[in-house]
Amino acid sequence: IGSILQEAQSVGQGPMDPLISDLRELFQDLLGLDCLPSPEANFFNIGGSSMMASQLASKIRKIHDVPFGGAEVFHHPTCTLIADLIRERRGETSSVASGSKDKASMAASSLFSQNLNLEGVKFDPTRMDSFSDWKASLFQLLPMFVVYPTWNLARFFLFFRTLMAIQQQVPDGYKKTGFIVTLAVFGFCWSVVTPLLFVAIKWIVIGKYKQGRYPLWGSYYLRWWFVDVMRKMIGKGYFGSSEGLVATYYRLLGAKIGRGARVSTVAEIAEHDLVQIGEGAAIDFSTIRGFTVDNGCMLLGPVGVGNNASAGIRSIVAPFTAIPDNAHLSAAATSYELSSLGENKGEDKKHLRYNRCAMPSPKHWASPHVVPTIIFLVEAISKIPAMVVYMWMVKMVWRRHHGPFDSTYDLMEWLCDSRRIPFYIGVRIVRTLVAPFIYMLCAILVKRFVIGKFEAGPRDLKSDWQIIRHQLVAKLFAQDKMNEFTELIGRHYELVSVFYRMLGAKVGKRVFWPGQQPIFSGEFDLLEIGDDVVFGSRSAIFCSNADYCDKVVLCAGSNMADNTVVLPGSVIGKNAVLGSNAVCPTGRYLPESSVWFGSRCGEPVLLEKGVEDFSTLVSSADVPTEKLQMEGDETTLRPFGKAFYMGEAPYFVVPLSLMVAYTHFTKIAITTIQTSPILFALQIAKRILFETGIEHFGSYDVSFKDLCVTMWGSLLFTHAVYVGLWICIEVAAKWFFMGQRKEGSHNWDQSSYSQNWEMYQMVCRIRSVARLNLLELFSGTPYMAAYFRLLGCKIGNDCCLYPSRFDLLMPEPDLVEMGDRCVMDCAHMVTHLNTRGNFELKKIVLEDDVTLRHSSRTQQSVRMESG
Repeated sequence: IGSILQEAQSVGQGPMDPLISDLRELFQDLLGLDCLPSPEANFFNIGGSSMMASQLASKIRKIHDVPFGGAEVFHHPTCTLIADLIRERRGETSSVASGSKDKASMAASSLFSQNLNLEGVKFDPTRMDSFSDWKASLFQLLPMFVVYPTWNLARFFLFFRTLMAIQQQVPDGYKKTGFIVTLAVFGFCWSVVTPLLFVAIKWIVIGKYKQGRYPLWGSYYLRWWFVDVMRKMIGKGYFGSSEGLVATYYRLLGAKIGRGARVSTVAEIAEHDLVQIGEGAAIDFSTIRGFTVDNGCMLLGPVGVGNNASAGIRSIVAPFTAIPDNAHLSAAATSYELSSLGENKGEDKKHLRYNRCAMPSPKHWASPHVVPTIIFLVEAISKIPAMVVYMWMVKMVWRRHHGPFDSTYDLMEWLCDSRRIPFYIGVRIVRTLVAPFIYMLCAILVKRFVIGKFEAGPRDLKSDWQIIRHQLVAKLFAQDKMNEFTELIGRHYELVSVFYRMLGAKVGKRVFWPGQQPIFSGEFDLLEIGDDVVFGSRSAIFCSNADYCDKVVLCAGSNMADNTVVLPGSVIGKNAVLGSNAVCPTGRYLPESSVWFGSRCGEPVLLEKGVEDFSTLVSSADVPTEKLQMEGDETTLRPFGKAFYMGEAPYFVVPLSLMVAYTHFTKIAITTIQTSPILFALQIAKRILFETGIEHFGSYDVSFKDLCVTMWGSLLFTHAVYVGLWICIEVAAKWFFMGQRKEGSHNWDQSSYSQNWEMYQMVCRIRSVARLNLLELFSGTPYMAAYFRLLGCKIGNDCCLYPSRFDLLMPEPDLVEMGDRCVMDCAHMVTHLNTRGNFELKKIVLEDDVTLRHSSRTQQSVRMESG
């Protein structure tokens, strides 16, 4: 290394290029070198790392005002090569001198950011209103402490009021059937009416969204925030059950959606007046919003998808951008990448084949009803145990007199009997613990005896039944259903592998499954997973497209990181790593031990070649089957496998049986706590209404209005107690299980950190009620920052966290430092790295006035400078 560093100092070298001289000084400062490196010194050979590469790229962008990504340092690792690239992007040269000839390297080019106007805008702190105004802070408490409990109370009492109106009495032992029928009918009506209520709220509170920049914490931001929180709390209801209904719902909210457009029910579409979707467009599970954050402001702008265009899974269409007519955005891409198509425009049509909303549909008029009918039957069967508990409770009359049930007193007497409390709790426990098992049992039987086995090859698009098979298996084993079930059997462990084998997949030993199951197309028979494979959360695997089915093979020791997408025919080689936000294209082979990170226009970015020498992209069809190693060896064995399956750990490893028991006990405790607010509110209201000397109360003659007001006040109190209890339990669990996190290695075979993390995560379920995470009601408020401070995060003043939503909260907040006026919108701030199962923690620092947009990712060791 000394000779490399001193080489540039040799006599006779001649005058040095000023740009190269600046880069050498930058290398020296960043790496802490004693002397200047040679112009040809490789960044990674003189102490550089992937994290330092990101810091180097940031400084180059700031100093030289050109687009430059951290991944490009891997392919231009010397001062000379970087200088050539800077000149090219300044327009001073026509081509890069070297490092761009092979296709794998070219994938690293920052295509989406070329030709962008990079002129900075001076930061003006006055445009961010401080949230110290007590009125704004008080207003942002309303959804959590007033609207949400009111919402629950309305659903609870309107059901019983409807029951009394229909049957003229509260249920008793002779009206069990009427009770169940009313429950089903009311549930349907509620799911239809409540989304329409949100439509009214949207038009009343904010009207039509208007594009422009708005200060955070200002009046327009607060109106936008309230409407967005209501959107998340109320949901789509019945309108979210099909593509046609969800398109109608978005039109009611102001979106312009053309004829024949297919919009996924799970796509995130908001700021609807600013959204325009053309005729024949296909929108998969993607984000199309007119909202973003920009330089500390809220920014609203138009967003569009053209006629016959498409947006792939996990793609993002940003404000002030649009997908042109007949253009197609790939998986895990952004609309900024469309400008990089250039001469290759038209090649993007291949992305349409993997868009699930562009898949063929059955042609016979009755065919579209087959899948919903089977799904309904499976769902109904899974709810039978809860119905049994309901009917058992109804059968118990428990009355002091046997007159007609037609008064408020009769209703309260029936609801408040303390002997019904175990039934109220029991119904929810059965729904949580029993229903997922029955659902999956029925789904497995449908898969085995109705759907059958899938085989690789062309799809028969002429047969309605063949199309229905693919639709049915994808719906039956949707991600939310898989998550509910795998959580009950140990979401990381061997029972998940057994479950996948029952569905037809080939799964090896010691597989580390993700906390959230992958989005999967459902053809389990075409999925092959080797020994010691490591999964990250929020990934997606597809074994089929519009034309054909093909295998997906994950060889021994391979690693699929967070937010990755794997397409049909892909093979991830032994010990290869598909890093965060990367896409493995169809029919692609990722060679042994290679490392890929991120994607550009649907192509993964190569960081390390691994042990195989290749200069062009490799097709999986060209790789002989015998080369694909599925059985593990000493090179594939991960710390998780050593600790959990081989017992090679210096601490007590909780066995699978105890982990499953702990999960079930935690869920029972959480369900009991979450049911308590309404139960305690009933008892408090009963005491006030019928057992006190308050005027107008204390008698049988209590109006329904008095009942609602008393019950409402009681529930506001008990719900506030529940929120305080939830936060105390979660904070206490964090410090009990995790303590103060420390930087360094925390592998499964060295530290109990990962095991403690899993147990802590189970306790954190206390904040999730049905489909809603209660923290979403604090998104974009000062209380979200306060919550993270309790968990150990150092956060400055006026920071706005997750204003639109989150899909990954900061997992290690006590290793994150933020300055003043930072804004983070649905970004991933991850201080850990789990490559090939080696778990490492390092701090992240954000200085003042840093903005992180939707789906941006900040990895460990990053330090973002002010502004």
